[in-house]
Amino acid sequence: MADELKVMTSNALRTVFAQVLPAFERAHGVKVAATYDPAKRVQQRLAAGETADVAVSNTPAIERMIGEGLLDASTRREFVDRKSTRLN
Repeated sequence: MADELKVMTSNALRTVFAQVLPAFERAHGVKVAATYDPAKRVQQRLAAGETADVAVSNTPAIERMIGEGLLDASTRREFVDRKSTRLN
């Protein structure tokens, strides 16, 4: 795993990430460099050529970015069970 993991995510996940990232970093020995923007801005940044190791957003935004070729559909992972809102 890389020394730093670059994550682009939507503003809606800022509070959740603040709670889970420290434990993730300790468990995996990696620093997470997360940036938070509206989902549309994440899409614009990727379209402009910026890269990230991980992009996290809502389903419609992810589907748009896959449709535009900005994200690789084969790497898509659901990490929340939408029915129960439990982390998978």
